[in-house]
Amino acid sequence: MAVLCLASAGNLVFSGSADKSICVWRREAGGVHICLSVLTGHGGPVKCLAVEEDRESDKGDQHWIVYSGSLDKSVKVWRVSENAPEWRGYQSPRLSSSSPTQSKRRYHG
Repeated sequence: MAVLCLASAGNLVFSGSADKSICVWRREAGGVHICLSVLTGHGGPVKCLAVEEDRESDKGDQHWIVYSGSLDKSVKVWRVSENAPEWRGYQSPRLSSSSPTQSKRRYHG
């Protein structure tokens, strides 16, 4: 799957792809990036991403507002937690990277 755009915030990296999805990656020690979740809901490739801090998030749990734009002519808004719980039942496609990747969760928007 081709990555078309990237955005980062805190310990998270967001990648928008030609397969119409957004992967939420967490940077770990040693340069490892783990895919925490895959956001789906666009009808076309995701071409742009922007992220800002969610000022209404709890003090112990950092949240981000992610804006995504797609070739389906839509903009979607997502609320993402930096401290997402681990979930091992789903394995999403891996992105090519210079460090190992793992997958955790899939969301539908």
